[in-house]
Amino acid sequence: MTSGPPVVDLAAELPLPPSSIPTWGKALWWLARTVAYGSAFHLFEYGEEIQPSPLDAGGPDPSEWRRVQVVWKNLATDLRADDQIFTVDIVNTTGGRFDPTWTTGDYANTDTAIEALVTAIAGGTVSWLQAYELRYYAMKYNDYDYKVPIPNTDPVQYRYPAFADSGPPQYVKTLSTTGSGGTAGAAQTAVSITELTPVRRNWGRMYAPTPGSGVFGSYGHIGPATVDAYADAYAIMGGNLQFNGFYPVVPTTYANKERTRVLQNVTGVQVDDVPDVIRRRRSFNATYKKSFV
Repeated sequence: MTSGPPVVDLAAELPLPPSSIPTWGKALWWLARTVAYGSAFHLFEYGEEIQPSPLDAGGPDPSEWRRVQVVWKNLATDLRADDQIFTVDIVNTTGGRFDPTWTTGDYANTDTAIEALVTAIAGGTVSWLQAYELRYYAMKYNDYDYKVPIPNTDPVQYRYPAFADSGPPQYVKTLSTTGSGGTAGAAQTAVSITELTPVRRNWGRMYAPTPGSGVFGSYGHIGPATVDAYADAYAIMGGNLQFNGFYPVVPTTYANKERTRVLQNVTGVQVDDVPDVIRRRRSFNATYKKSFV
């Protein structure tokens, strides 16, 4: 007889967040019926249970947070297929408690913090990319029981999507911040910014847009000044968000092969000097081609 992961009453183990969560505090928001895997919950200081999106996918949604897409366009092609996007997930709190409502003032506060990050990243980005939009999407977890039939299966099979459909953006902020890191750069290259969480296996990662030739040092590595600038910019953004009651988080839907529905507060940031390659950012159209047949 095999036993599953230990079931822990998170509500009994973790105190609710205080009215002002400490900067980079180890806070956890979880959906009802989430299993605490192993002893991972001991890594957190505070926790709060949130409710899922209704099974009928209608009515009010008490667990909404925002996923902000930072969208950069290719000034040379102006093709949407050549857009480069990275995202930040943000929880809103009021009095230390999870707050699914977003006001005009909330968007203004988060805009200011994210725009400062964008400005810093633009300093290392190729000059043919321009940040032109912040798109705020409503994110929410489905209940564990929510399922969708898989077409053309007999007998019918189901999938259990973790996230409810987002729909169109709830809010869009227009930007016009152009890169100034040099003219040369391959579209598929990126600087990775790692979002640290209490559980290392669930660290998040964002891929900043194509770095310009001016940011590279020896042997194809990114220069220390750029690494420092990106890490500092994320840390400053996180601090500014948290000062106003917003918290960057990493959604976690699987842990130790078990389904989970949790939001882990980002507790640190890490940037190194090794560029990444993001294949989906390959330029959509070739401007020159030669073939032998």
